Amino acid sequence: MYPYGEKQDEFEKLAESCHSASDLMVAHVGVADYGKNENKNLADHYGVTKEKFPTYILFTDYMKNYKKYDGISYKSDDIKGFIIKNTKIWLGLSGCLEDFDKLAKEFIDASDKNIIKLKAEKATENLKSPNDISSAKYYLKVMDKGIKKGIQFFTDEYQRLKAILNKDLNMPEEKREEFKKKMNILKVFLFKDEL
Repeated sequence: MYPYGEKQDEFEKLAESCHSASDLMVAHVGVADYGKNENKNLADHYGVTKEKFPTYILFTDYMKNYKKYDGISYKSDDIKGFIIKNTKIWLGLSGCLEDFDKLAKEFIDASDKNIIKLKAEKATENLKSPNDISSAKYYLKVMDKGIKKGIQFFTDEYQRLKAILNKDLNMPEEKREEFKKKMNILKVFLFKDEL
């Protein structure tokens, strides 16, 4: 009923980062398994048990449809990725840029991927922030690799970066964040696939 700890901290990050999305409401429903068992009937209705706390459920089409998050990680960016994958809402994972995310999705479906890469190069010219420019350069880099090596590159590169992150526990936090941002950008190219 009164959540705390790392998973709750990640939920708070998620709620904070989604506050500007006009088509999304993030809510927390406490479920008590003692006393009056508040909201237990709601949990039972959606098949949520104490062992499955916390459970993320995404409601769409004015609550007519829903989908449960079945990922292992409860990190804010992973939950945002789940929302992005299952809606048309842009939430912007750390390191991602809205216009470039749209171009990434176009890139995957395009028969002539060079045209989309040229659009991305043109869009880079309008950026001012050093962080945005750095992110845009990475989008361009992976688009180039995707053209040369095929779309399997995105999965392979994501898995490579993930393996390095998991193996190198002494990696400085700044470098870790850089890897996570790159992985977030790669996720945009992979939303049609499962990671």
